[in-house]
Amino acid sequence: MYEAVQQCKHCGAGLSLEDLRRPNCNYCGTVFPHHAQAAQHAQMASQVMGQMMQQQAQVQDQWRGAFGVGPMAPPPGAPGSPYGDPMRMAQVQMAQAGAVSRTITMVVVGLVVVTFVLVGAGFAFALLF
Repeated sequence: MYEAVQQCKHCGAGLSLEDLRRPNCNYCGTVFPHHAQAAQHAQMASQVMGQMMQQQAQVQDQWRGAFGVGPMAPPPGAPGSPYGDPMRMAQVQMAQAGAVSRTITMVVVGLVVVTFVLVGAGFAFALLF
């Protein structure tokens, strides 16, 4: 059922709701104003979000600097700050957590070994004397 709800401003053709869902007129190819405006809004929103992400990265780096931690470095081989991409940010944080985990593991293993050596030396000393 073809029911015209609006006319094309360029060629005057009757347009249905189905025709208006397309980005341009079926008859003359003119881009509908609401599609052109939506594309402009999407581009503007993208620019604003990019600026907000840059500001967020600066604030994060300032906070990290205030607590004596350097700015978040991108993963090896990836240019720029990871703040713009949540997946890269997660990768960087996982790499940092892995480094801290390895350090803690080495300290605990070292303490356990030292404890066993001292206890063994104590037993050996007690048995000898």
